[in-house]
Amino acid sequence: MVVESILLRRYASSLLGGGVKVLEKYVAEKLGNDNVWEVLVDEPSRFYNALRSFIRDGADAILTLIFMKCFQHGVIDVEPRKLLEDIKSGEVSSLRSVFNKKSYSTL
Repeated sequence: MVVESILLRRYASSLLGGGVKVLEKYVAEKLGNDNVWEVLVDEPSRFYNALRSFIRDGADAILTLIFMKCFQHGVIDVEPRKLLEDIKSGEVSSLRSVFNKKSYSTL
């Protein structure tokens, strides 16, 4: 698991508690891949579509909250709502470019 996916899971867990396991189970089944957080990093639109099929409009809220946590901790450099819109429109093909790797030393 890469640092970015570990951080995303950490922030999702802090927001969703045990519900993160339910989310992971469903999204993993939908994606055919157990590494759901790595899929979010490498193929964010694919992850978003799988999450949306599970919780519909709640997908936007969950991802925005996760991205807000990342933004607040200096882990990403893009405003969370803009990042989500870019993922939905297909403008972001990978999240690796938005992560602030300098922040990793403070984690």
